[in-house]
Amino acid sequence: MFDFDNSSVCYTSTVNFKHMDENKVIQKLIEHDEQLADIKEKMADVVTVDAFNSRMDKAMVILERLDQERVFTVEWIRRTEGDVEKIKRKLHIA
Repeated sequence: MFDFDNSSVCYTSTVNFKHMDENKVIQKLIEHDEQLADIKEKMADVVTVDAFNSRMDKAMVILERLDQERVFTVEWIRRTEGDVEKIKRKLHIA
């Protein structure tokens, strides 16, 4: 999900902090802040995608329900038309 280039990642096991000057430490802190900001931004996108998928799932449920109602309505109309035809025949209208 996240793509980091290894050149910007600081591995603490290979860094000797005693020999780093203050400017390098500050630079690394700034880099880490930027990386955390990027991660936070990407996680916000993930939440947005999850919310979108949730809305799409709800829409699909509604569409499935409407499709089922359409099928039942068509069948009800067929039965009603059949009943009307029977009544017309009994009344000698048809």
